[in-house]
Amino acid sequence: CNFKYVNQTVPFNVGTSVLIRYAHKLMSFLKPDEFVTRAGGDNFHLLVRKENLDEFIQNVSMIPIEIKSGNMRVHFELTCYMGVCVIETRMSIQSAVENAINTMTIAKHTPHTPVMYYTEEIGEKQHHINEILAKFVNAIDNREFIAYYQPKVNLITQKIIGMEALVRWKTGDRIVSPGQFIGILENSRYIMDLDHYMLRQVCRDIKRW
Repeated sequence: CNFKYVNQTVPFNVGTSVLIRYAHKLMSFLKPDEFVTRAGGDNFHLLVRKENLDEFIQNVSMIPIEIKSGNMRVHFELTCYMGVCVIETRMSIQSAVENAINTMTIAKHTPHTPVMYYTEEIGEKQHHINEILAKFVNAIDNREFIAYYQPKVNLITQKIIGMEALVRWKTGDRIVSPGQFIGILENSRYIMDLDHYMLRQVCRDIKRW
């Protein structure tokens, strides 16, 4: 859920109370043979019968929480992102949970899509994301990222007045398009590592020139 706003608004102990009330609200929407567990932070795993799923999603799309903080009563309207994986025959619980988590992660970075259902296409997309992240550290160490320089030209004098450094990933004989990895790195902590790497590379090139 969008719990970051709560932590920015009220003290930690009050935020904890809000989270507890949120969990109780989730439990109140479940049927007797359904359950919820807290995965950590403001993340929850839920097991809901397929025939009850639409009603449950509607109930949790926005949950109001009102709580006392000091001499004030604070009101929050908590929304959430959901990744839904329908458990098929022979699918393990572990696989279902992983599929749901991956789907939720993609939903968080897809505008206007708070609820997303797992598909094979999403599974392939997440596999690509995992592959890029797994290869990134070695690629940095092996200096596989190179700078391509795009000139900036003064339209009046027609002279080059600067350059823009564009990153390319050269792995083996193949150049990986930035469109295949920049967005993935931006959604992880690795984008800063790439920024620092490119800054050092540009400085080295300027010194060499």
